[in-house]
Parts: sequence; C-alpha cells; structure tokens
Amino acid sequence: MRYFIDFCKELVEERRRHKDNSARKDLLQLMLDAQLEGHEKLDKKTEQELKLENVTDWRTKRGLTDVEIIAQCMIFFLAGFDTTATTLSFFAHSIATNPDVQEKLYQEIKEKLEQESPNYDNVQKLTYLDMCLDETLRMYPIGFLLSRESKEDCIIKGLKISKNTGVLISTMTLHYDPRYWPEPEKFDPERFSEENKAKQIPFTYLPFGGGPRICAGMRLAQLEFKMAVVQMLRKFRLVSCDKTEKKIEFAKAGLLKPKNGVWIKIEHR
Repeated sequence: MRYFIDFCKELVEERRRHKDNSARKDLLQLMLDAQLEGHEKLDKKTEQELKLENVTDWRTKRGLTDVEIIAQCMIFFLAGFDTTATTLSFFAHSIATNPDVQEKLYQEIKEKLEQESPNYDNVQKLTYLDMCLDETLRMYPIGFLLSRESKEDCIIKGLKISKNTGVLISTMTLHYDPRYWPEPEKFDPERFSEENKAKQIPFTYLPFGGGPRICAGMRLAQLEFKMAVVQMLRKFRLVSCDKTEKKIEFAKAGLLKPKNGVWIKIEHR
C-alpha cells in the first residue's frame, strides 16, 4: 500500500508541476481542477466551519483535498488491475474445462481479426468473446455484494425499508437463481446471445452494479479483458491438468477470489 500511496502522490505533484503545459482532461486533471487553492490539506475544524448545505457550496467552499484525490487514484489502480486479473483467471478455468467453447472463440478471433493487433474498435466485432465475458461474470461476479442506501421510506413485498437504511444486494444469489438462469452451475455463453439477452429480466445480472452508480470502470475492464484474451488465445491453448478443480472453491474475502488459486495447463498452438 505504501508503494501505491507514494506513487499516487508523485503523480499529483508531477501534474501540478506541468499544469500549464498539459492539455490532458483525464480523471486526475478533473480532480485537481476541483480543488480550491489553500484547501489541499483542509483541517477538520476549518471544514466544519464552512457550513456546506448543497453541491454548489461543496464546489465553491471546500473542493477536494490531496488525500481524497490520492485515495481515488489508488482505487482505480487496485480495482482496475486486481478485478480484471481475477476475472481472467476464472475465464481461463472456464474455457480450459470447456474446450468446445474455447475452440469456437479461437475460430472467431482468427476469422474476424486475422492478423490485426487488438484495439478498441476491432475487438467490438468479437461477439462470442462478449458472450464468454458475460457468462464468466455471471458465474464469478467479482463484486458479489452491492451496497446501496434507501433515499426514502418504502415497502417491498411487505418488508418496510426506512429512509437512509443500508441495503446489501447479493449478486451471487441473483446470478445462480434457476428462475432466471436454467442450470446455473453450467458455463454457457449462449445465455448472452442477442436473442437470449432480449429475454433477460432487468436487474437479474449485475456484475458491474446497475443504475446511476454502475461501475465507472466497466468499459475499461471490458477492453482490458478482451485484448488480453485475444493475445493469449492466439498463441496458447488452455487445458485441464491434474490440479484443475472441477468446481472452484471461493476464499473468504471482500471480493470474489479462488481459495486454492486456479490451476490449468498452457500449451503452445
């Protein structure tokens, strides 16, 4: 953690030093623009005296502090790297134990991309890869619990939920409910064909959350995943080995992780 904290601090300082010469409008620059001069290290006493009543007050009287900017940078580093890496591990296990799926995916990559290097535009043509990603995230939703807060009193199926109450949503329970997903333990990318997606009940598939607070890094994660898979399957075939678990056991952790790791064998094509 110390490495990431120091690295993010350096990013912030470097951007400040080159602010006049930078035309960048990425997330870091937007956060720096949201700072108020002199409020980089706002103390609690000063903050309490600001009397913030609405978003305009927050923007004009408070802004962001350095600690908040660095925290957001770290979240993007860790969430963007770790979750995609774990998804790739679960995907590798899924196609190693389902060679017919892997072969179909490999043929799609060969036919639609030929010798092109994967990029943002051409990976959008890989519809079966999209289906494989969606099915991987159905079976292995990395964020298996979503938290929300009720904005007002409401009653859902006889259960009263008071205003400002925290609500936990089990993504895993939804994704394995046989009412929505027949044979939920089976890895079947065809669930996400255009025809089948049109039949899906809204909010029964939530790997990135849903609504206005859906994951901000969703498109980046999807792109990273697709580019990695294309390069991997062009060169290698993934197969089961003696240590490959038939069913992955999960660790007790804040995000979904395999308890014993993922073991497969990799062969050159």
